[in-house]
Amino acid sequence: MIEVYLSRNQLEGTITKGDHWNLSSHNEYPSYSLSVLDLSHNHLSGTIPKWISILPRLSYLLLNNNEFYGEIPIPFTLEQVKLIVISHNHFSGQLSSVLTSIISTVSYNGYITKDLELVTKTNLYTYKGKPLNSLSGFDFSNNNFSSEIPPQISYKDGMQFLNLSNNKLKGSIPSSFSRLLQIESLDLSQNNLSGTIPSELSSLTFLGSFSVAYNNLSGKCPQVAQFATYRDDDDGGSFIDMESFYASSGVSFVMVLLTIASVLYINPYWRRVWFYYVRITITSCYYFVVDHLPVPVKYKVLELRV
Repeated sequence: MIEVYLSRNQLEGTITKGDHWNLSSHNEYPSYSLSVLDLSHNHLSGTIPKWISILPRLSYLLLNNNEFYGEIPIPFTLEQVKLIVISHNHFSGQLSSVLTSIISTVSYNGYITKDLELVTKTNLYTYKGKPLNSLSGFDFSNNNFSSEIPPQISYKDGMQFLNLSNNKLKGSIPSSFSRLLQIESLDLSQNNLSGTIPSELSSLTFLGSFSVAYNNLSGKCPQVAQFATYRDDDDGGSFIDMESFYASSGVSFVMVLLTIASVLYINPYWRRVWFYYVRITITSCYYFVVDHLPVPVKYKVLELRV
């Protein structure tokens, strides 16, 4: 198997034809076909060449954090794909024709020799070796996809994370997502999704990170299983424990006040400076209010002062 790692360089321009790479055609020696292609975090642009979309042995494709644009080439028929990360680009078009053509149950038997950086559960992790071999998922976030979410994606065997956030996806959340029994992280936030959160998703017992914030969802979050830990939001926003938020904000506010009071008590110089600026501020506010009051009221205030 051939692995190509060119992440975090200063590469620019477009990806050349597959013939120049000498990687796309190995019919006589299929075991030497390209299995890992990592071009992430560069300045590459243009569209994805069609030869990439039909590589027979490609399992890991990382094109994230570049300047690619346009639609994903069709057919996108990767036979052994386990992980595709194309986030933070300018891709557009339909997801249905892409995601439904990369459903596969074939596992990768190789051993990844280099580190791959992936964002899962909203955090950046580095994977390598056996842990990476068992990881499967798609990250299409931060692009311009505008179609509905294809229900067929739920037939991707062993998927552990799916990130479709920060796109323009519309329609409802497919209830067929309940088939993703191994899913651990599901992010559909910042789209144009509508409808309710399917109650069938409560069967996803491994789901540890779930976000549908900033959509047009309605109804209540399923109050069963792990979903009971999320809080309902009338605007279909993120599920935040508001009680904990208010409590932590109150504690922080009190700590700030206590810190200021302690500093003023210990340091006489800062105490004098503090009271000086408080007096100046109060005086400035007083004259600002007086100068902007209606004329009769202003005179009345002045008379009272006399």
